Amino acid sequence: HRFSLEWSRIEPEDGRWSEEALRHYREVLEGLRARGMEPIVTIHHYTIPKWLADRGGWENGETERRFVRYVQRVVDAYGDIVRWWITFNEPVVQVFKGWLIGQWPPGRTGDYPRALQVIRHMTRAHVLAYHEIHGRCPGARVSVAQHCLALTPHNPRNPFDWISTRGRDYLFNELFLDALQTGRLSIPGQLFERLPFGRTLDFVGINYYTRDFV
Repeated sequence: HRFSLEWSRIEPEDGRWSEEALRHYREVLEGLRARGMEPIVTIHHYTIPKWLADRGGWENGETERRFVRYVQRVVDAYGDIVRWWITFNEPVVQVFKGWLIGQWPPGRTGDYPRALQVIRHMTRAHVLAYHEIHGRCPGARVSVAQHCLALTPHNPRNPFDWISTRGRDYLFNELFLDALQTGRLSIPGQLFERLPFGRTLDFVGINYYTRDFV
């Protein structure tokens, strides 16, 4: 059974941890185990605490460090009962909705430079969290949940539809996973960074909903 933790419940103020929230999730995990179900815990599922959003959220590089601190706290709390961890749910979707089409917070439209900045911060945060989890729980299995979008050229005879499809396929389906697999975050001509520690995927989580015509 996969479910998500809520960061703002666990850390309602910067550096203050809610024992009530930590107990709540502990009860959920113990309830799953008692019913013979394996828990898969998603650490970050889009939302962040307001105090963190007020400081720039994922646009702020300091959020990487604060995310790792949050990961350390929850893994210390649940590492004895959880083996499977998802650091981020659909990070590329969050960036697309929040910084390119403005449907989700922070509601920016067409802000490509900040979108690249957020992708970079989230990728680095996953890498650092991956090693924190393994350092505390050597037998853990860690990955992300990747939104997999099936893309098809609207007109198969139109080369521009093929080019557009290929570009979207790379950005939506390949970019984040490729970075975690190879240790290189790369968008040709726009972004290149070597990530610390190399490969940081133990499995691949897939969320699949639909096919889009491009």
